[in-house]
Amino acid sequence: MAAVSLREPRGDLSMSMDQLKAIAHICEKQLPPYARPRFIRVVEEFVYTSTFKQSKLKLKQEGYSLTAIASPVYYLDCKHNTYREMTKDIEEKINTGSIQM
Repeated sequence: MAAVSLREPRGDLSMSMDQLKAIAHICEKQLPPYARPRFIRVVEEFVYTSTFKQSKLKLKQEGYSLTAIASPVYYLDCKHNTYREMTKDIEEKINTGSIQM
């Protein structure tokens, strides 16, 4: 999973299809398949520790569960080489193994 913060939030934290395709294209060109994020989570701002490191514990605990977080989560749609917004239905299919990540 990758957490991203939008440079210019529009009030909501959703991303456009063009932004999602661009991220998928960059990941495909610059990262090997095993290193590409399967999920992207949009956060309003990053939380830092007292030593100025990014605090990842809360993000890790919440994972991609839509019930635990309010911000948008996107999953990698390998068939179309883009990220798509996660829905409850998609989350359930991922958890049951109907959709392979």
